[in-house]
Order: sequence, then structure tokens, then C-alpha cells
Amino acid sequence: MWVGTYAGISLWEEGRWSTIRYGKDTFPTGVFSLLADDDGGMWIGTKGNRLNRVLDGRLTGFPLDEETTDNAVCGMVKDRAGNLWLATFRGLMRVRPEAYADCVAGRRSHLDADTFGAEDGLPVSGSYGPAQPTIVADEAGMIHCATLQGLVSFDPTRVERTWVPSPRIEEIRLDGRASRLDARSAFEVPAGTSQVEIRFTGIQLSRPGKVRFRYRLEGVDATWKESGLRRSAIYPKLPPGRHTFRVLAAGPGGGWQGPDASLDLAVGAFFWETRWFRFSTITAAAAAGILLVRFISTRRLALRLAAAEKLAAVERERARISRDMHDDLGARLTKIAFFSELAERDIGEGKGSGSFRSVARMSRDAAQALDEMVWAVKPSNDTLAGLTEYICRYATEYLEETELRLRLDLPLNIPVRPLAAEVRHDVYLTIKEALNNVVKHADAQEVTLRLLPGEDGFEVRVVDDGRGFDAVAAEAAGNGLSNMRRRLEQWGGSTRITSSPGQGTEVRLWVPLKPLAGH
Repeated sequence: MWVGTYAGISLWEEGRWSTIRYGKDTFPTGVFSLLADDDGGMWIGTKGNRLNRVLDGRLTGFPLDEETTDNAVCGMVKDRAGNLWLATFRGLMRVRPEAYADCVAGRRSHLDADTFGAEDGLPVSGSYGPAQPTIVADEAGMIHCATLQGLVSFDPTRVERTWVPSPRIEEIRLDGRASRLDARSAFEVPAGTSQVEIRFTGIQLSRPGKVRFRYRLEGVDATWKESGLRRSAIYPKLPPGRHTFRVLAAGPGGGWQGPDASLDLAVGAFFWETRWFRFSTITAAAAAGILLVRFISTRRLALRLAAAEKLAAVERERARISRDMHDDLGARLTKIAFFSELAERDIGEGKGSGSFRSVARMSRDAAQALDEMVWAVKPSNDTLAGLTEYICRYATEYLEETELRLRLDLPLNIPVRPLAAEVRHDVYLTIKEALNNVVKHADAQEVTLRLLPGEDGFEVRVVDDGRGFDAVAAEAAGNGLSNMRRRLEQWGGSTRITSSPGQGTEVRLWVPLKPLAGH
């Protein structure tokens, strides 16, 4: 047994009472009517414009419309089509089964009910209660309602509304300011508009307050949005492009079968929001990515090539050192050993001074050759200053044993520039050969060693005041001068020899330098 009171609803079952009291999430005030359903559920009519239902111990409830809470369900019956007919303070109402199903599924927040009043032929528009029973149904399916002005009887199968409201777009407001509509073209929404409000209505003269709406902005809304009785749609910051706004209207309990009203919108864009700019940006980013990948790949390849070249240079230097030690130093040591044996034999015969002088001279030459090898492989000497220091020291020591005067013409500050070991070694050998030629062939009194550094390279000049010679004929007769040229040409340098009989000789060596960082 179910009992509805102002305190809530009570159930007598299996010899005990259980009560659901009214509250915010149950009943707004009290229970006015009850109706048992065929599936074991119980419909509960309350004050506060609310219809509730209990099924399998679960209570659900929804308001009857969005307009007011000043209403009460005083009585309920169910017709043969499954519609609930409600006698309320505000009149006779009908709730279709699909309307309640929409609420249970969460598609709507309130029951979409049809309300009938004086305009539909009833003697009064409200005050159907609270006396009980307010509304009943007989075996023939007729429904009878008690009103303050008499009994109302009707056949629910013959009560139908078919009117469809006509939607219309009335106004559009941009950032709160109204704008004129022009049906002949798309409405222009300027770029940077932060809010667009579209106001609409539904033309229905008999019951304009019951018209419901749904709308959709194509390109923005994925589905239709339920507006209920609200007659406006607000969109913050629309995306650039063309969009079409559509709105549908429906009467109480009616479907959305009517025509829609539409409005084309052309939303402007800043240049950075346009498709061509996005395409250009994506293209530029892709190109930059490709260039970056190519740069990284090229850089890695260059580093690998540099590492390979460095390794090859090391291998070449090792091979040269091995060759020099075998060909030069080895030969010198062999000669020293031979002359030492000869000197030892000469001592036994009472003559050995000449052989010992030869051994001493050859020992000095071997020491000089070993010193050259150590200097050539030492990394700290890979500079122009290191080369200058060594050739000056060599020239001083070499010419000390001769009658030649040595003049050194050097800049006050020698620039700190890197010089590869192979390059400085070939420059040294070229200068050494030039000085050797002066000592052996020039018959000179003085020789000058001059260094002239520049931004992209440096020049070394070996100048003597000797007898001179025919440079063209001398080069054709031997390989010495040609070898001097080939040593520097392989590094991008050059050798120029200027001489004539009786005028002395000048040897100019030009050697390029790597550019400084930032140049």
C-alpha cells in the first residue's frame, strides 16, 4: 500500500513501513497524487510542478516545463495509448511516453508536456483539484475531470494538435551590438569578433509561450542543440570561414518536422588565420625541416670527411716519418757505423783523425735529421710562429759554419695562425733546399731570410748577393728547382725564383692560410 502525504511517500510492505521524505532531490514539498503502472512502477504527482516515478526501488523525477514551479499534479490517469493525463493547478496536461524516455536518457532536462486550457474548449484553464479523485478513466477509455465549474469528459484519442510553429531569425548581435540582416547575401562577421549572438522566434499565435527550439551552426556544432524555450544562440570566437546557422521550432509535444530558418555567416580572418597562411607556414616549416635535416646530414658528412681526412693525414705523416727514418736517418747511422769502423782500423795504422772528423760531422747531421723529425710531428709547432722560429734557428745554426752573413727580416709580431704539419714540413724543406743552394752554388757574401705575413697567406723570401744564374736553363737541367715548386703547389702555394748571372738570386715562397673564424 502506497500513501502520499505532505511529508513524502510511505510504503507498507511485508508488515513494515518505509518512507521517502521530500527534499531537494526527491519531492519539492508534498505528494498530491499516485498512479500505479502496469510494470510495477508508481507515478507520483507533487506540488512544485514535478512528476516523479519509483521503479525497482529507484526514484526519478523531472519538472513538467521550464516556465514555473507554481503548479501541482492533483490527479493522474493513463489512456490506452500510454499517455499520462494530469489534472494540475494550471490546467489539463498530457505527457507522452517518449517525452519521459527522453528525460530518463538525459536528452532533455524537463518533461515536454502538452497543456490544454480554455482555448482548447475547456471551461476553465486551471484549478483541477486538490479534491480526490480529480481525474478518472472509465472502461470505454473516456477520461473525466472534476473542475470548479462542472465535469469535463473527453475521448483522448480525438484530442490532437497538429500546428507547427514557423521559425524566424530576428537579429544578430556582434559583441553586444545589434547589426542589420540582409537576406540576399551572407552576413559578414569581422575578424576578431569575440561573441556572436543570434536571436530567433517561432510564429504561433495561439500558444507562443509553448514554442520550443533547437539550432545548429554547420561547421561548428556536430549535432543539433536543444534550446528549449530560450530564443537565442551565443557563440564565442567563431572560426574563420563560411557557416550556416539553422533553427527549428516545435509546439508542445510536437516533433521537429517543420521547415527551418537559416542564416549564412561569413566569418572574417586575420591573415595568420587564413588557409594560404597556414599552408605557407606548413610548407615553410616542412622546407625548414628538410633544410635542417639536410644541413645536419651534410654537417655530419663533413665531420666524417674531416675525421677521415685527419686520419689519412696522420697516416701520411706516419708513413713519411717511417720513410725518413729509414731512408735518411738509417742511411746516416749506417755511414756513421762504417766510418767508425774505418776510424778504428786507421787508429791501428797510426792515422785516424780524418775518419773521426767525418764521424763527428755525420753524427751532427743525424742529430739534425732527428731534430727535424721531432719538430715535424709535435702538434704545438703547427703554427706560423712555430715554423718561423724553427727555420730561423736552423738557418742560424746551418750558416754558422760558413762565411756567409745571415740577415733576418721578420715582423715585430708574427700573427697566431694555424698551419698543418704537412704544410710546414714542406715549407721547411723548401727553405732548407734554398739555403743549401746558396751555400753550395751562390758564392755569396750575405743571405737574407724575410717573412711577410698577410690575411690569406704568408710569403718567405730567401735572397742572396751571389753570382746568380740562368733560372730557366737551371730548372731545365735538374729536378731541384722543380721539386721546390711541386712541394708547395700541392697545398695551393707557389714558388717563384728570380735570378740572372752576376745579379744574385731571390726565391719567393707563397703559402695560403686558412681563413680566420668569422671571416
